Amino acid sequence: KDGWNDMHAFVSGLRDPEIRDRGLMAIEGRGAFRRFRRFTDDLDLGDRWFQFSEDRKYGRARLILAENGIRVV
Repeated sequence: KDGWNDMHAFVSGLRDPEIRDRGLMAIEGRGAFRRFRRFTDDLDLGDRWFQFSEDRKYGRARLILAENGIRVV
């Protein structure tokens, strides 16, 4: 679920409405991850997606640590 939510947040943040709509269509239904990968590859968004995804993963990890009283510096 986190992966799909990350894809949705990434696509929703794209400025170009046509590209955003293509991305939103790519992540619907079965095969969403495969189509999303093709979408990012075709539009040369792979590096941008990777950074976005990593930031979201680290954010979730920090939240879990904080909820357990562990402070990350």
